[in-house]
Amino acid sequence: MNKGELSKQVAASLGIAKASGAVAVDVVLDAITVALEGGEEVNLHGFGTFRVTQRAPQGLRKCALTGRFYDGKATTNVRFKAHGGLRERLPAPPADAAAE
Repeated sequence: MNKGELSKQVAASLGIAKASGAVAVDVVLDAITVALEGGEEVNLHGFGTFRVTQRAPQGLRKCALTGRFYDGKATTNVRFKAHGGLRERLPAPPADAAAE
């Protein structure tokens, strides 16, 4: 599902125009983005938690031939952890996937 499909589904569920559904989705995503930019954790009860994490720079090999290393960049990531309500609704993995 992409953002457009999500907007259509929201509009259909609320009985509003597609454009209004797109606005509703944009408002929610903007609110989550602003909170994450401010360093806040976004906790949606029964769905999951979004939080910002920092990763230290990693030493990386630039060239396999010379073996020279350089300092990688520190990165900022957004992590999502699903809550129990969402995890319970997801299908179980196939039995053969657990063996891998």
